[in-house]
Amino acid sequence: MIRQSLVLLIAVATTILGWRLLDGQIDAANVELPLHGVTYAPWAKDQDPIEAKSSGVVSFLRTAFTDVPPPAVKPRKEQIERDFAMLAGKVQYVRTYRTTDGGEYMPELAARVGLKLVPGAWIYSPTEAKQQFGREASEVNSEETRALIRMANQNPNIERVLVGNENILRWDGQKDLPDPNATSPEQLIREIRNVKRNVKVPVSTAEPWHVWRDYPELAKAVDYIAVHILPYWDEKSSQTPLEYVKEKIGILKSLPYLQNKNIIVTEVGWPSNGASRRSPGTGYIKRATPAEQAKSIRDMVAWLKAQNIDYFVVEAIDQPWKAYDLEGKAGGYWGLWDADRRQKFDWSGSVETFPQWWLYAAWSIVGALPLMAFFLWRWRGVGTVGQLAFCAAAVLAAQQPQEPAPRLSSFDRGNSLSMLKQIKEDGANMHVMLGRLAPAVAQAAQDAVHGHGRRCRYPARGTDMSGPRTSGWIYVLASQSHPGIVKIGRTARHTPGRMIEVDRSAYAASVPGPKSGHGRLLIAFMSRRWPTGCWRTGGSS
Repeated sequence: MIRQSLVLLIAVATTILGWRLLDGQIDAANVELPLHGVTYAPWAKDQDPIEAKSSGVVSFLRTAFTDVPPPAVKPRKEQIERDFAMLAGKVQYVRTYRTTDGGEYMPELAARVGLKLVPGAWIYSPTEAKQQFGREASEVNSEETRALIRMANQNPNIERVLVGNENILRWDGQKDLPDPNATSPEQLIREIRNVKRNVKVPVSTAEPWHVWRDYPELAKAVDYIAVHILPYWDEKSSQTPLEYVKEKIGILKSLPYLQNKNIIVTEVGWPSNGASRRSPGTGYIKRATPAEQAKSIRDMVAWLKAQNIDYFVVEAIDQPWKAYDLEGKAGGYWGLWDADRRQKFDWSGSVETFPQWWLYAAWSIVGALPLMAFFLWRWRGVGTVGQLAFCAAAVLAAQQPQEPAPRLSSFDRGNSLSMLKQIKEDGANMHVMLGRLAPAVAQAAQDAVHGHGRRCRYPARGTDMSGPRTSGWIYVLASQSHPGIVKIGRTARHTPGRMIEVDRSAYAASVPGPKSGHGRLLIAFMSRRWPTGCWRTGGSS
């Protein structure tokens, strides 16, 4: 009993140490609050503003009964009020994207807590307007711009406005199509001029850096340059996020037609979760982890502040709906706060790369402990090496997360719950298999270390192939000293063509038949790793 307790203690201690070694510290620039600004979408964790869009099976089936789109999802005033209170003192400006999403009360709520707004009017293409509202784009756009004009003229905490967001970026991808579903530069410029005629604050539109480089006519139509610089999305670049921002700002400042324009970075940021992006030219990998988010944003913001360039970090709060409706997995995780409104990282000090190590370690132990304890009690005769080998396999099975363990910088409840769900499903299945293979795994490791057993062998020519058939695969071990394993005897007769003679007392573990695949996997695995510690036999056809 003492030996089993020591084996269990060693397994637990090794698990904790292994996860702890994955943690580390990285340096990042310190940033003094408040930030200049953040972008803000007013949606709660359970809301999806484009669920009325005609996509997906449910929406498709709905069209069989009616052409009327479902009612638009609206933001909740009390949620916006709580969010603004959370942002107060940490940021100066809040940028929004649609005036119809709470624009009638946002300026007042912001003013109460000392925030300033940079509102935007969303400019819809014909198809977007039809999908989301069932109306003509001209009507919807007119509502947006009228609301923007009213907000700018009635609220002193609005110092500049934006008309449109990445409209020309979308146009660039569709301008060669016969019927492009995007707003053309000419249409956008008309909307910008309309707003400029009716407000007294500077007006612009927000676009990525290369749009301002490629469309000088757009730059001439605005009062300032509102640029998006998001290095995560540029797969061709092998630069660090900070190097990328420096280069793009340098390019814009060198353009002759932008010499007299104020440049404001209206989106800069990095996601805390999502797919890794590899540069095809150099193989440089951009990883979306909390640690990378903390370092990248702090470095970029610190440099922009030093250059006296106004900036807006995208975005204030994670928007889960974007991960499955709009931008892929990373789209839901750009926030400085998660969807539960918890701050993701600190703005000073070193960045911890994997603070959740304790969570992974705890669940590895919790998942593996019952199986390890049962094995150590049921097969007490297996040697120490075999027991340790099985405990290691059990821990590895229990720690399977949704993805390879990321190097993180703050606790993300949503990601952890997904990981635990995966453990429950996949880990449980692995436990079942390990439980069935337990004697073979442990004994094979024991024999491999101590040299017990002989080479796997097959029937000699002319061997009697008659005898009863069995229905499963059998893994035969060449040990004489472990009564906890099922005894086969001196002769094992199986399917004709797969009979072998065991010339001394042997023990074996019965595992599932060929239909499950586990038996075949075991035979192949063991014969590669421990070729000197087994005889092997086949199952029924």
